[in-house]
Amino acid sequence: MLFTLSEQVFAHCKTRASLMLLDPARLGGIAAADDGAAQALGRNWYAPLLAERTLVLLGRPIDLAAQLTVRMGAMLRSSVDIAISRFESKELLAVVELQAAKSLIIT
Repeated sequence: MLFTLSEQVFAHCKTRASLMLLDPARLGGIAAADDGAAQALGRNWYAPLLAERTLVLLGRPIDLAAQLTVRMGAMLRSSVDIAISRFESKELLAVVELQAAKSLIIT
């Protein structure tokens, strides 16, 4: 349960952060085409669950906030490591192309 919850929250936050970089005029078309993006643009469904500190599961108290912090920190480190290794393995031209593509998407 904790593994699935942390993956879903991390994916939601990643989608929401990437949508913040896009032009607001383009968000309507993206939200219509992608269900995950539409859900990320809407209400944050995880806020009430993340407000809970302790969860009782099968009679045992679990520190939900601490467990989620550890799992999501590991997932963030892994994501950053993958991004860094992806750029380190490419030539400089690939980074320039990525920057050009990003500027086209934002404008």
